[in-house]
Amino acid sequence: MAGHAPLERADALRRYIVAASEFYQLHHSARLDDWCARIERNLSDNDKLAALSCRTSDPFGLPMAGAQSDLFRARGAGGTQANELIKKGRLAAHVARIKEGRLDPVEHVQACLDRIKARSDLNAFLFVDHEGALTKAHELQGQIQAGRHGGPMAGVVVAVKDCIPVAGLPMRAGSESLASVVPQESAPCVAALESAGAIVIGMTNLHELCYGGVSDNPHYGSVGHPQDSTRSPGGSSGGSAVALATEMADIALGTDTAGSVRMPAAVCGVVGYKGSYDLVSRKDLVPLAWSLDHVGVFAHKTVDAAWVTAIMAGHDAQAYWQPLQFDSVSQLKLFCPTNYSFDLIEPSVLTAFESALARLESAGVKIQRGALPALDMSPTLQHFTMAPEATQAHEELGLQHAHAMGEEVRTRLEAGQFIRAIDYIKAQRLRRVLAEALEVPLLSGAHAIVTPTTVTGACDAQATLENHGKSVPLRSVLTRLTLPFNLTGVPAISLPCGRDAEGFPVGLQLAGLKGGDALLLQAAHQCETVLQM
Repeated sequence: MAGHAPLERADALRRYIVAASEFYQLHHSARLDDWCARIERNLSDNDKLAALSCRTSDPFGLPMAGAQSDLFRARGAGGTQANELIKKGRLAAHVARIKEGRLDPVEHVQACLDRIKARSDLNAFLFVDHEGALTKAHELQGQIQAGRHGGPMAGVVVAVKDCIPVAGLPMRAGSESLASVVPQESAPCVAALESAGAIVIGMTNLHELCYGGVSDNPHYGSVGHPQDSTRSPGGSSGGSAVALATEMADIALGTDTAGSVRMPAAVCGVVGYKGSYDLVSRKDLVPLAWSLDHVGVFAHKTVDAAWVTAIMAGHDAQAYWQPLQFDSVSQLKLFCPTNYSFDLIEPSVLTAFESALARLESAGVKIQRGALPALDMSPTLQHFTMAPEATQAHEELGLQHAHAMGEEVRTRLEAGQFIRAIDYIKAQRLRRVLAEALEVPLLSGAHAIVTPTTVTGACDAQATLENHGKSVPLRSVLTRLTLPFNLTGVPAISLPCGRDAEGFPVGLQLAGLKGGDALLLQAAHQCETVLQM
């Protein structure tokens, strides 16, 4: 349809949707206008995909669940340097205080509950397990008094996104379209933390069904930013980011399909990390897009994010730090793409990012700059991957009760029915092209790719960004800089690196090779050390 005039093309689109709806017996009469409007907004992606060639590329292959590189396999015991690094984290210090009797776990859990109540205006939680969390804290208190010190994460308070099952706590992925369930078992990622002694305090608010980036939930209310409750904290894991940033929990879990951990982490001024695809099991999670979904963690330090991830993945935490790759920051080499990342970005966010790069270079980090043209097709590939996968995932879930969904998410899911199979397959083949392009600088000496994490700081959910004389809705581009690394399944982390013109946090993003989480986390630790000076 690329050659048609706009009106002719819109009419052709409508006829296509009507014909497809009738053939597949979709009830379309009341939804036709909404579907057409949604699909029209993405017609430019159709044109871009049609112009791309994938004749020499095979479909993008993701590792099987549990597939890991040697960097993930626990190495032998030992490693004084590794132990010292882990001890420098906030979590290790916290656990030590509890085990040594210098911090009462009951008092700590109560303090978290008090903060949740004091900042109820932020609407970070959908369910708070007051009784259960305090009961577990009392049990830990008794164990410590009896000389039994619990697991490696004894007394660590965890907030969990409301799409990750926790035994005994109600969950419905922030949507009235799903029946509220009370799981009998926790998802493996949560169960691993619970077995290590962590205490889940509640289920956090999110963008409905994880399908959006501003966390303005139509059923349970919007999540507010810690500095200004009228601004969005990002999403879809907005409640988890806010819970961590305001000390309602010691760590928080989220899911990341296009950047839903890293983006709100950047906006809220904390660390957000998603490992390589399937490093942490996705089992039992409410899905959004199977080939893009990742479990991620919010923490205050890179070391803490690594430790939590290691436990969830069933690894020895020392495997991430032993052997150490860098004796000093001057050995670190980064690659900064000069295209795509800076094509659409709020000026003061760019200024903060460039200032962070300058500080890293002053500390001895070597930063190479160059173009990665394949990045430019990332949003198109994301659309043709996420939209049909999300629709298929909810064909037997939320779409069975579509009338109970918020209008935005319902329309997005219903519109995904009209993406052609050949376009989805072409996008998967082009994902391999993107993955191979991102590997080039990392196989040529760079330890990580560095970009801004977001195009803006905390913003109103309906805000726009001026770009070449046009107003771009920010909610449509909030994950623009994070989504390439979901498409390629590589590890990526966001670190706080400064403030925008209004004083809101800005994030710096690092991404590595698939399976190279250990190297990426060590690089992030070196950068973090410089940026926090």
